[in-house]
Parts: sequence; C-alpha cells; structure tokens
Amino acid sequence: MGQARTPLHRLLLGLVAIHAVTPTQAARIRLDDADLARGQLIIRQRYHRRTVYLDPLTSELLTDWLRERQRTWLTSANPHLLVTSQKLCHILFPQVAALRGGC
Repeated sequence: MGQARTPLHRLLLGLVAIHAVTPTQAARIRLDDADLARGQLIIRQRYHRRTVYLDPLTSELLTDWLRERQRTWLTSANPHLLVTSQKLCHILFPQVAALRGGC
C-alpha cells in the first residue's frame, strides 16, 4: 500500500488485490452500491451482480475514500463511487478516468 498515495488509489488497490474486482467492474460501482453498515459492496457485471463482503481493511479504505470524495466533490451529481477530476462532470463518460485510460 506504500505506493498508493491517495485514498482513491488505496481503495482501488484493496478492491483489486483483496476482492479480485477488475478495473472495469470498479469503474461501474455506483455510490448506492456501497453499504458500509452491512459491510457490503455490489459489483455490477454484465448480466448479474456480485456482493463483496468487505473485510475491515477494505471497509476502512472505502470510508477514507468516501470522506475524500465528499470533501473534494461535495456538489457532484456523478453517481459513480470512483471519480476523478477528468470524469467528474462528463455526461457521456462518468466512470473513473484512470480505469479507462484517461480522457
């Protein structure tokens, strides 16, 4: 986790390394897919959904990212959990820019 310097990067690393979430799946996660109270995250796949049960580390990483997201983009209407400044307000491509190779 030493190379992952931001809450977003740490969360992505945790989702990929611990829960085998692919970058494409991570880009599709919506805010309402995260349920911290239950410790669950819904991963949307093409024809079904997978429930990821969060371990304490990933739950903490998700909480840290949600705080950062709220602090940084308080007024954003983007429904995706993972957003960057490149994709924050883009109507056609709202997923995470880093996961899609940038703009």
